[in-house]
Amino acid sequence: MESDHHDPHHRNELYAALAGFRDWWRANRDTINRWLTGIMIVLLVVAGYRLWSYRSDVRHEQAWSDLAAATSPESLAGVARDHELPTVRALAHLRAGDLLLEKWVAPLTAGSPRRGQRENRPDPERPENGMERARSHFRRAAAVEQAPATVRLNARLGLATAAENEGKFDSAEKTYRRVIELARGAHPALATRAEARLERLEALRVPVTFARTQPSATRPAATRPASTQPATRP
Repeated sequence: MESDHHDPHHRNELYAALAGFRDWWRANRDTINRWLTGIMIVLLVVAGYRLWSYRSDVRHEQAWSDLAAATSPESLAGVARDHELPTVRALAHLRAGDLLLEKWVAPLTAGSPRRGQRENRPDPERPENGMERARSHFRRAAAVEQAPATVRLNARLGLATAAENEGKFDSAEKTYRRVIELARGAHPALATRAEARLERLEALRVPVTFARTQPSATRPAATRPASTQPATRP
């Protein structure tokens, strides 16, 4: 009976609470909607960023994996074409140029014939000239501004090496001096390497002359064949 006696009072309190909430909602509905919309936008942005970051990581891993698996100038050119990561693109071009130099260029020593001049002929498997392809890859690697400086400097060294082996010593010297200028301070090892190649270049400029063979001053006395010597009487 006591619960029945208090029922109307409880119903009145519940009705008052619901009425108060309804009035509060009407008064603050726009503010609440703005807050809910802002929270939803933040959640969508966070979810989108996490999805983009995941896909970016996957692309980076795939790019490095493809670079490690490429073993020919053609496959390396494909890696540089298919991926947007600057360091991977620059390294792919650099390695492609190095492989082409290994194929078309022999190390020079003072007085040695210039293989770049003697054997700089089109690759029988490709219409393009091998040395020109190497230079093209080196130029592309050096042009990737977002790539590490060491990669771009090594690409310049590759250009200088190609010019050196073709006998274009002025072009090689200019490139070596540019590498020394750019590498000095931040990359001393590359600067030292370029300086050493520059010193070696001076020796390669000097043509090697061979001494002319001189005829002997005295002639050996002619000997008569044994068959024509007169026989001696016993």
